[in-house]
Amino acid sequence: MYINVPRLVMRLREQLKRGPLFILGAVHYNTEPFRDQKNKWYVTIDEYPTNMFPNYMSGTAYAMTSSAALRLYVESLYVKNLFLEDVYMTGIVADRAAIPRVKEADFAWSKFEPEGCNFKDKISGHKNTPDEIRKIHKELFDPNLRCN
Repeated sequence: MYINVPRLVMRLREQLKRGPLFILGAVHYNTEPFRDQKNKWYVTIDEYPTNMFPNYMSGTAYAMTSSAALRLYVESLYVKNLFLEDVYMTGIVADRAAIPRVKEADFAWSKFEPEGCNFKDKISGHKNTPDEIRKIHKELFDPNLRCN
């Protein structure tokens, strides 16, 4: 995974102007629990009795304020655990802690060609090898980089 830190910092600063409490990333909306026992993410009715998960962040990458992290920790002490940690922390617990989930399109859960220009306007990319990450970083921070 590659993280474009300057872009992340820029987006966090922009969001902080709106308030000190949030989780920023790619949000999953209106997702139903997998009830098929053959599915890797199978959830029983006992584990999660509701037919819809709360909105939650894609676990590939997301960022949050320290205030949000503290609230998640405190609230998690009182919420039954669920093995789907993204759903649990950034969905169920975040709902109970009244933490806004903010959709940020620059977070991606797919793989892009490992070229600096593909990451210029992205915060994250997924499934990159260490060599690809080095290539992306080198190109992205090359002062001579020219993108269409």
